[in-house]
Amino acid sequence: MLEPGVIPKKEPDISVGIILPEDNYTSIDVIVPQDRDYQIEFMGRTIQLGSGAELLFKLKGSSITILIDGQEKKSESPIKIYPVVDSPEPDPSVDLILKNVISGRSFHWKKYLNVRLPGTLVVKPFNNQLIAINELPIETYFMCVATSEMGAECPPALIEAQTIIARSWMLANVEQKHRSLGIDVCNDDCCQRYQGSTHLTEHSINGALKTYGQVLLHNDAICDARYSKSCGGMMEAFENVWPGE
Repeated sequence: MLEPGVIPKKEPDISVGIILPEDNYTSIDVIVPQDRDYQIEFMGRTIQLGSGAELLFKLKGSSITILIDGQEKKSESPIKIYPVVDSPEPDPSVDLILKNVISGRSFHWKKYLNVRLPGTLVVKPFNNQLIAINELPIETYFMCVATSEMGAECPPALIEAQTIIARSWMLANVEQKHRSLGIDVCNDDCCQRYQGSTHLTEHSINGALKTYGQVLLHNDAICDARYSKSCGGMMEAFENVWPGE
């Protein structure tokens, strides 16, 4: 996990909460893509997953039942699903599909989406619910945030600026809202909107690559560069929108 205000010496991996305890999920449905080999790891075992396999996780007491193409397994520990070989380039078509993920928690426009997730998916119990966590490199995360927060049709310079701001807020890491879950951030407006690689575009990939590692600094500290994606075309001082400096 990230340390508040610390610029990492190398690109870190982060943990993003995709399904949280307040979502009240006791079952989770995952689909393996057709053109990439994945494996599932639990209780000291590793099982190769077939192309297009569908996985259903159900909470039963303190354990998780895993249904893999009709075959039932059981785990008393967290479960990881990850590619056998990492892809050298971002490619949504070969990322895992997690079904029925909430977008807009507590908003009137709350909806459910199927999202594609790069990296590793972790499923585990927490307070009588199932939670799902996406572990991935931080720059891949920023590629996805750019077109989860904004439209892919935005000009490249705007996406680059948005990516620098998202990176600065993330590495400043002052809020730590979800530390108790062992995650850096969640996937929704509470933190930054992240819908995996579902909307990934060449623009958002380039926005991260061209600004790789760049953050906003003030007095030698990383800025808490939080933002509103609905500004109405107006600017306003930070303290008039959010408490604090």
